[in-house]
Amino acid sequence: SIFPENAEGFIYCRSHFFKSCLFRGSVQRFFRDYCEEHGLDYETYTVKDMFGNERRIKDIQVIITDKSLKWLKFVDKMGGTERKAYEYYQKWMENHGDYLSIVKTAHKSKLGDLQISAYQMNNSLPTTDRDTLEGVAVCAVGYYNKLKESDEAYCEYLRRNQNNFNINEVLLALVERNPEFVRTDIFRGKKKRDLNRLKESFKIGELPQPGDNLTIMDNPIALLLKAVGDDPLKEDCFNVMSDAVQCYTLRFKDGENLAGFRSPHNAPNNIIHLNNVYPAALVRYFPNIGHNVIVFNGIGTDTQARLSGHDVDSDFVFVTNQPELVGLAKKAYTEYPTIINDVAELNSSGYRLQPEDYAKMDNKIADAQVAIGTSTDIAQLAMSYYFDGGMKEPELQECFEILSVIGQISIDLAKKEFDITVNKEIQRIRNLPCMKGRKMPQFFADVKRIRRGKTVPEKERKEMDCPMDIVAGIVEEKCNGYADRVYHKQLQEFLVDIKEKPNRYKVKTVAEAANEYNTFVRGLEGKKNELGEEAVFDLKNRAMARFLNRVNKNLEQATVMKLVEYAFEYDNSDVRATVLNGLYREHREKFLNCFEMGEN
Repeated sequence: SIFPENAEGFIYCRSHFFKSCLFRGSVQRFFRDYCEEHGLDYETYTVKDMFGNERRIKDIQVIITDKSLKWLKFVDKMGGTERKAYEYYQKWMENHGDYLSIVKTAHKSKLGDLQISAYQMNNSLPTTDRDTLEGVAVCAVGYYNKLKESDEAYCEYLRRNQNNFNINEVLLALVERNPEFVRTDIFRGKKKRDLNRLKESFKIGELPQPGDNLTIMDNPIALLLKAVGDDPLKEDCFNVMSDAVQCYTLRFKDGENLAGFRSPHNAPNNIIHLNNVYPAALVRYFPNIGHNVIVFNGIGTDTQARLSGHDVDSDFVFVTNQPELVGLAKKAYTEYPTIINDVAELNSSGYRLQPEDYAKMDNKIADAQVAIGTSTDIAQLAMSYYFDGGMKEPELQECFEILSVIGQISIDLAKKEFDITVNKEIQRIRNLPCMKGRKMPQFFADVKRIRRGKTVPEKERKEMDCPMDIVAGIVEEKCNGYADRVYHKQLQEFLVDIKEKPNRYKVKTVAEAANEYNTFVRGLEGKKNELGEEAVFDLKNRAMARFLNRVNKNLEQATVMKLVEYAFEYDNSDVRATVLNGLYREHREKFLNCFEMGEN
């Protein structure tokens, strides 16, 4: 009843020292059924909340656990007892309108029925069999070749990938105005560049697969039973299996076997094999759970440890029914034991409320962020060497198993202390004889070049008999180069004839602003690793807003036409895209009027 009308699955809510992922279910239907089954009066039956308050079950809208109440850590400053702290918190919330902010909700992949996997997942697949890995790559190869052969499919690709910084929306508008625009150099050139980039992304493991990222929910019927004072272990929705974990998601059919991967993902030991079932209780009490939530059976299973310590505050798992991946998930789940993080937590950090300790905390958190990436990178190297050596070196297997734990600990270091020095352990593994003196797998050198702008010398890399290098070779072979056989039309054939003279000052102003914007953005791209993607995105948006402010003047039709000609004649495709985007967004009608209408 509290969900926004258009929200499916879950809403991730925050408020004053409160955060909780709330899943959409028919709580009151459960309470009515429970009362009827046990001979209780639904209208009057009460339960106690964790603070001792009597609650009529007919009034309960939301059930959470104590983990959502972050203010419980400050009871000593809110009255000294949990009951007094609750009353303090209740008054605070009343004074602020009992307001919760929704910061995240379910959404489907922008690729429709496909979702992108990552090299960390694909390089941990427990096989080097080429035929099997061809099956893993088949969806990517088919997707590439469909875009190559069909301009209609490519236009759909442009639509799905449009943003404020590319010219996808502009090209789509021009094709809609005149379908023959697909034959221009700018359209054909953009298609060729996009296909090349797509092929490169496939070769570094960004493979589309049938499936999606599904937000994790654990045993909700058990939570409902707990809420009414019954035994949660009586849930009886799932069976415990030896070669899989049972789950429930509407994204896949009843009875389907699935493969699951969560980030961070550092080992075959993190792959989970799932068996999807439709328990009657979940179907009845969670009819609007949507297609982007998955319910795991956490009772009597190892799901949380298997998936690097996942919890249920909007953590998600990549799930697919792709046959080869499902088969490999079963192999991984039965042959690579789940890694248990048994590193002890420290009770006290020894920090005090003083500037020096704040600085120490900042440094430790920064080191932890670096350690997340470093542990994943070294795990990828250890796995590549392990596969390249025929999966016969237990020392390398131990390396990526330990690094799986290190990755998990590194994520938690912002809020917990552990009895281990993460960076020293990473360095110890890096210096082991089984790790030293080896070259880098080719796919990982490509990751560094494409995603991080770092070139690895040829003498320091080689193609290995590891899953990702084999997949990259398959992609190179099967995604045949783009040979454009379409007869090109000149852009001038599409432009209208405008007799008026443009305002050259305004043309110069817009052109200078476009150059300034692109110079700034190029500088940002070089600092992406240092600043982080979110900061770069924010700064690009601000720079774009400044540019659009300079474009948003009273431009006459002739001036817009001159800027269009300038953009298409300009050698720098980034400046061209910036000018065209600016004109399209701020002067759409005049921009489109520069082009002849075609027959649709």
